[in-house]
Amino acid sequence: MSTFGITTVSGALIESVDVEHKGDTKQLIDSTGGHAQARNVDDSYTFSVKGKGDLPVSVGFTGSLPSNVSGKAFITKTSVNQTNEDWQGFSYDGVSYPHAS
Repeated sequence: MSTFGITTVSGALIESVDVEHKGDTKQLIDSTGGHAQARNVDDSYTFSVKGKGDLPVSVGFTGSLPSNVSGKAFITKTSVNQTNEDWQGFSYDGVSYPHAS
């Protein structure tokens, strides 16, 4: 027996993960105009995940982070797609703040 149409795949297969770590560098200039100190503030990770199967997260807080991301994470966007020629796919974007509690 064969079936035609869109079928949902149970579970999830992650195909790609993109992670960006950003931060603002604040520099302290001394009285002669030279560099005195610098530090990184307001750092955050933004990430995008694509895969096949059921969407493993929902918009809002998540405990499921890419392996090199730390801190409190929030899923900001999700999408699910289906075609007759491929498995059900999903993608989601999020942001994580490593120093948030």
